[in-house]
Amino acid sequence: VSALPSHAGSSCDYERDDGGALMWMYDDGTALRCGGAASQVGDSYGPFIWDAAHTVAHALHKLVEVDGVSNINGAELFSALLEVGFEGATGTVSFNNGNDGEMYRGDRQAGLSFAVKNYAPSAQGAGS
Repeated sequence: VSALPSHAGSSCDYERDDGGALMWMYDDGTALRCGGAASQVGDSYGPFIWDAAHTVAHALHKLVEVDGVSNINGAELFSALLEVGFEGATGTVSFNNGNDGEMYRGDRQAGLSFAVKNYAPSAQGAGS
């Protein structure tokens, strides 16, 4: 959802969802009130949180609705998470199932990825 200009000096927007409900405001019975600053403040973590929540939802749906599991343990949930794949807010979300070796099992294999590197001058003993 793109940020819209605020209205009437408010920091909230009158934007509505597909069902007609206000997205960023609520009616407390006396006036419309701001429901949060989500429409006006950039959030670099938001898309990742969205994808993480949807990843877990997809895995739980498979276990409960498709497979009929009523008591889920950690190993079952992890296995179901590895099977998840969808187009998310940050791109394609899918995970390495371990076919490339256990070292990469559970890593995101498509979409956004990054590598963490540490550098130190060789004078500090890091060597070449």
